[in-house]
Amino acid sequence: MGKLSAEEYKRQRIQNIKSKANGKANQTLDFINNASYDFKKALKYLPPWAKAELAHTSVIPETNVNNMLDEYYDYSYEGEILPALYNEAHAIIKKIKETITRLQEIYEDEKKNKKANRLELNKVKRTISKLEDILNSSNLQNAESRYNLEHAKGTYDDAESEDIESAVEKFINRRNGK
Repeated sequence: MGKLSAEEYKRQRIQNIKSKANGKANQTLDFINNASYDFKKALKYLPPWAKAELAHTSVIPETNVNNMLDEYYDYSYEGEILPALYNEAHAIIKKIKETITRLQEIYEDEKKNKKANRLELNKVKRTISKLEDILNSSNLQNAESRYNLEHAKGTYDDAESEDIESAVEKFINRRNGK
Protein backbone atom coordinates (compact mmCIF):
# COMPACT_ATOMS: atom_id res chain seq x y z
CA MET A 1 0.00 0.00 0.00
CA GLY A 2 1.82 3.09 -1.23
CA LYS A 3 0.80 6.66 -0.78
CA LEU A 4 -2.04 7.97 -2.92
CA SER A 5 -1.31 10.53 -5.58
CA ALA A 6 -2.93 13.95 -5.17
CA GLU A 7 -5.32 13.18 -8.03
CA GLU A 8 -6.35 9.82 -6.58
CA TYR A 9 -6.83 11.34 -3.12
CA LYS A 10 -9.03 14.11 -4.58
CA ARG A 11 -11.07 11.56 -6.54
CA GLN A 12 -11.64 9.45 -3.40
CA ARG A 13 -12.63 12.51 -1.34
CA ILE A 14 -15.19 13.55 -3.95
CA GLN A 15 -16.57 9.99 -4.05
CA ASN A 16 -16.92 9.95 -0.24
CA ILE A 17 -18.78 13.27 -0.28
CA LYS A 18 -21.08 11.99 -3.02
CA SER A 19 -21.77 8.78 -1.09
CA LYS A 20 -22.69 10.69 2.07
CA ALA A 21 -24.99 13.04 0.16
CA ASN A 22 -26.64 10.14 -1.65
CA GLY A 23 -27.13 8.33 1.65
CA LYS A 24 -28.86 11.35 3.19
CA ALA A 25 -31.09 11.80 0.16
CA ASN A 26 -32.06 8.12 -0.02
CA GLN A 27 -32.70 8.01 3.73
CA THR A 28 -34.89 11.12 3.57
CA LEU A 29 -36.79 9.71 0.59
CA ASP A 30 -37.45 6.53 2.61
CA PHE A 31 -38.78 8.64 5.50
CA ILE A 32 -41.12 10.44 3.12
CA ASN A 33 -42.39 7.26 1.46
CA ASN A 34 -42.92 5.49 4.80
CA ALA A 35 -44.70 8.46 6.35
CA SER A 36 -46.99 8.80 3.30
CA TYR A 37 -47.83 5.09 3.38
CA ASP A 38 -48.44 5.03 7.16
CA PHE A 39 -50.55 8.18 6.92
CA LYS A 40 -52.84 6.71 4.27
CA LYS A 41 -53.01 3.40 6.14
CA ALA A 42 -54.03 5.13 9.39
CA LEU A 43 -56.84 7.05 7.66
CA LYS A 44 -58.19 3.87 6.07
CA TYR A 45 -59.95 2.74 9.26
CA LEU A 46 -61.86 5.94 9.94
CA PRO A 47 -65.67 5.75 9.92
CA PRO A 48 -67.27 7.08 6.70
CA TRP A 49 -68.58 10.28 8.30
CA ALA A 50 -65.09 11.15 9.59
CA LYS A 51 -63.56 10.45 6.17
CA ALA A 52 -66.13 12.78 4.60
CA GLU A 53 -65.17 15.53 7.06
CA LEU A 54 -61.50 15.06 6.19
CA ALA A 55 -61.98 14.83 2.44
CA HIS A 56 -60.39 18.20 1.72
CA THR A 57 -57.86 18.19 4.54
CA SER A 58 -55.76 15.06 4.29
CA VAL A 59 -54.43 14.66 0.78
CA ILE A 60 -50.75 13.79 0.74
CA PRO A 61 -48.98 14.29 -2.59
CA GLU A 62 -47.61 11.15 -4.15
CA THR A 63 -43.83 11.02 -4.21
CA ASN A 64 -43.06 9.93 -7.76
CA VAL A 65 -39.38 10.64 -7.68
CA ASN A 66 -37.90 7.15 -7.14
CA ASN A 67 -37.41 6.34 -10.81
CA MET A 68 -35.82 9.72 -11.52
CA LEU A 69 -33.39 9.32 -8.64
CA ASP A 70 -32.36 5.85 -9.79
CA GLU A 71 -31.39 7.27 -13.16
CA TYR A 72 -29.22 10.05 -11.71
CA TYR A 73 -27.34 8.39 -8.88
CA ASP A 74 -25.07 11.31 -7.98
CA TYR A 75 -27.98 13.79 -7.92
CA SER A 76 -27.69 15.09 -4.37
CA TYR A 77 -24.02 16.01 -4.70
CA GLU A 78 -25.14 18.94 -6.83
CA GLY A 79 -27.23 20.26 -3.94
CA GLU A 80 -30.61 20.54 -5.64
CA ILE A 81 -32.31 17.34 -4.52
CA LEU A 82 -31.72 17.40 -0.76
CA PRO A 83 -33.52 20.73 -0.23
CA ALA A 84 -36.50 19.49 -2.22
CA LEU A 85 -36.62 16.28 -0.20
CA TYR A 86 -36.40 18.19 3.08
CA ASN A 87 -39.20 20.45 1.88
CA GLU A 88 -41.28 17.39 0.99
CA ALA A 89 -40.73 15.87 4.46
CA HIS A 90 -41.66 19.19 6.05
CA ALA A 91 -44.86 19.38 3.96
CA ILE A 92 -45.89 15.88 5.05
CA ILE A 93 -45.27 16.71 8.71
CA LYS A 94 -47.35 19.87 8.33
CA LYS A 95 -50.17 17.91 6.66
CA ILE A 96 -50.18 15.27 9.41
CA LYS A 97 -50.35 17.99 12.08
CA GLU A 98 -53.29 19.65 10.27
CA THR A 99 -55.06 16.30 10.00
CA ILE A 100 -54.58 15.54 13.70
CA THR A 101 -56.00 18.95 14.63
CA ARG A 102 -58.98 18.48 12.32
CA LEU A 103 -59.65 14.96 13.59
CA GLN A 104 -59.56 16.18 17.18
CA GLU A 105 -62.15 18.84 16.29
CA ILE A 106 -64.33 16.22 14.56
CA TYR A 107 -64.00 13.88 17.56
CA GLU A 108 -65.03 16.60 20.04
CA ASP A 109 -68.00 17.72 17.88
CA GLU A 110 -69.28 14.18 17.47
CA LYS A 111 -68.79 13.46 21.15
CA LYS A 112 -70.80 16.57 22.11
CA ASN A 113 -73.58 15.98 19.59
CA LYS A 114 -73.70 12.23 20.36
CA LYS A 115 -74.29 11.45 16.69
CA ALA A 116 -71.72 8.67 16.47
CA ASN A 117 -71.61 5.49 18.49
CA ARG A 118 -68.76 4.72 20.89
CA LEU A 119 -67.09 2.22 18.52
CA GLU A 120 -66.84 4.82 15.75
CA LEU A 121 -65.53 7.44 18.18
CA ASN A 122 -62.87 4.99 19.34
CA LYS A 123 -61.78 4.46 15.71
CA VAL A 124 -61.29 8.21 15.35
CA LYS A 125 -59.34 8.33 18.60
CA ARG A 126 -57.12 5.41 17.52
CA THR A 127 -56.47 7.09 14.18
CA ILE A 128 -55.38 10.26 15.98
CA SER A 129 -53.05 8.15 18.12
CA LYS A 130 -51.56 6.41 15.04
CA LEU A 131 -50.98 9.76 13.34
CA GLU A 132 -49.25 11.09 16.44
CA ASP A 133 -47.02 7.99 16.42
CA ILE A 134 -46.09 8.68 12.78
CA LEU A 135 -45.38 12.31 13.63
CA ASN A 136 -43.19 11.36 16.58
CA SER A 137 -41.18 8.74 14.70
CA SER A 138 -37.48 9.41 14.98
CA ASN A 139 -37.07 9.14 11.20
CA LEU A 140 -39.55 11.89 10.42
CA GLN A 141 -38.23 14.05 13.26
CA ASN A 142 -34.74 13.56 11.84
CA ALA A 143 -35.84 14.78 8.40
CA GLU A 144 -37.66 17.74 9.98
CA SER A 145 -34.63 18.71 12.06
CA ARG A 146 -32.45 18.61 8.92
CA TYR A 147 -34.98 20.86 7.20
CA ASN A 148 -34.90 23.33 10.11
CA LEU A 149 -31.11 23.21 10.40
CA GLU A 150 -30.52 23.86 6.71
CA HIS A 151 -33.03 26.72 6.66
CA ALA A 152 -31.50 28.23 9.80
CA LYS A 153 -28.10 28.19 8.09
CA GLY A 154 -29.67 29.82 5.03
CA THR A 155 -28.39 27.02 2.83
CA TYR A 156 -31.64 26.36 1.01
CA ASP A 157 -33.49 29.67 1.15
CA ASP A 158 -33.84 29.82 -2.63
CA ALA A 159 -35.24 26.27 -2.68
CA GLU A 160 -38.08 27.02 -0.25
CA SER A 161 -40.84 26.56 -2.79
CA GLU A 162 -39.03 24.11 -5.04
CA ASP A 163 -40.65 20.75 -5.64
CA ILE A 164 -38.79 17.55 -6.35
CA GLU A 165 -39.58 17.36 -10.06
CA SER A 166 -38.23 20.86 -10.77
CA ALA A 167 -35.17 20.15 -8.62
CA VAL A 168 -34.41 17.03 -10.65
CA GLU A 169 -35.01 18.94 -13.89
CA LYS A 170 -32.67 21.74 -12.75
CA PHE A 171 -30.00 19.18 -11.90
CA ILE A 172 -30.31 17.46 -15.30
CA ASN A 173 -30.10 20.80 -17.12
CA ARG A 174 -26.99 21.80 -15.17
CA ARG A 175 -25.41 18.44 -15.82
CA ASN A 176 -26.09 18.80 -19.56
CA GLY A 177 -24.69 22.34 -19.58
CA LYS A 178 -27.99 24.14 -20.24
